Amino acid sequence: MDSATQPLGILDLSSELLLMVFEELKASCWGRIYKIRAIKNVRLTCQRFCSTSSHLLLDSVTVEMNLCSVQRFQYISQHPLIAYGVRSIRVLLHYYSSSLVKDLSAYGDHNATKIRDIAQNVQRAVNNTYLQSTDVVLNRTREECRQVIKIAEAWENLEQSDDEGLFKRMAQSGHHIYRSL
Repeated sequence: MDSATQPLGILDLSSELLLMVFEELKASCWGRIYKIRAIKNVRLTCQRFCSTSSHLLLDSVTVEMNLCSVQRFQYISQHPLIAYGVRSIRVLLHYYSSSLVKDLSAYGDHNATKIRDIAQNVQRAVNNTYLQSTDVVLNRTREECRQVIKIAEAWENLEQSDDEGLFKRMAQSGHHIYRSL
C-alpha cells in the first residue's frame, strides 16, 4: 500500500485539530471531577496527546496558606505543560477572631452555631427528600442529627459545666490549637 492510499489516523491530525477535539471532550463532560478525569486519561494515551492536552487539566488553582498547598502550587506553576492552562488562582486566607481566642465560651458558641447549622441543613434535606431511601436510613440520619444537636448544646455550655469530662477536654484542646493559629 503506498502512502497516498494509506488510511489516516487520529495522530495524523494537526495539533490544532487535536486540541479542538480535547476541548470538546472536556466541555462534554458533566462535573469538574469527570472533566479532569477525561483529560487525565487522554494524557495517558501517548506523548503527543499528553503535550497537546495537558494545559486543559487545570484552569484554576486554590491555594491555602500551608506548606503542602504552597508546594503543590509551586509544582503546578513550574510545570511546562500544565501551568499554561491555569487561568485563575484563588488564595484562601483564614481569619482567626481575637474574641474567640480570648474566651473559651465564645469559641464554644461559635462552633455550636456552625455544628447546629450543619445538622439543621441535613435534617431539612432528610425531611424534604424524595430519594428512594429506606426508612431505616432516614431514621438513622434523623437520630444522628439529634446527636449532633446535643453536641452543639454541649459546645454552648462549655464554661457552665464544672465537669472535666472527655468532651470538655477535647473542646479545650481544640481551643488551644485555635489560639496557636
